[in-house]
Amino acid sequence: MSSMCPWAGLEPAKLSFCEEAIQCAWVQRPAEAWSSFAFVIAAYYIYLQLKKRKHYNLWPMIPLVALIGITSFVLHATSSFMGELMDVSSMFMLINYIIVVGLEQRFKFKKSILMGIFIVMITACVGSLFLLSKSIGSAIFFLQIILGVILITEYHFSKVDKPKGLSYKPLVLCLGTILFAWGIWWLDMLKIVCDPTNHIFTGHALWHILGALAIIPLWRFLDQFEMLKEQ
Repeated sequence: MSSMCPWAGLEPAKLSFCEEAIQCAWVQRPAEAWSSFAFVIAAYYIYLQLKKRKHYNLWPMIPLVALIGITSFVLHATSSFMGELMDVSSMFMLINYIIVVGLEQRFKFKKSILMGIFIVMITACVGSLFLLSKSIGSAIFFLQIILGVILITEYHFSKVDKPKGLSYKPLVLCLGTILFAWGIWWLDMLKIVCDPTNHIFTGHALWHILGALAIIPLWRFLDQFEMLKEQ
């Protein structure tokens, strides 16, 4: 690659998907890059639902979801290891935040302890991907969603006054969507369903869109517990 290319000095990403890079372009993989903004749209949607609620524990979820979209764009635009590290880190920041929320509710840890747990978990997750195999990242992400939800629901169901009217439909929709999207992720990554010259819409772009859509029912499920607090 020519030294005049915008991202020539960056170390290339360890993992690539179906869409081939457009050499010397500012956005090397357009389909993968622009579809990342589905997460920003999902974050904005959640913000619109919450902007009138002042005391709300899940507010940090909004910038964390948006951050996934931004860092994913950086990864696919630059095809760089720096972007890859940012993308993976933002993913685990969101899901480990949800786990920390569950820990705080269940065990009443101090904020300093929760912050330490948050940092250690992110470091361990990101480090394991690059030391072992980055392709297991989405599996770890999926399992951590389940862990976070279990912590939160177990806390509430352990109380004497069990929540009434709690719906698991949003959770089932979230996990089902992610599982389906994960299958598409593998088909694209293994180049089973693949057209490398397609820069409009790819399997990985669909993974982004479905992943962003899955965030909304996940938020709706967790929001039920926040609404119980506000009653």
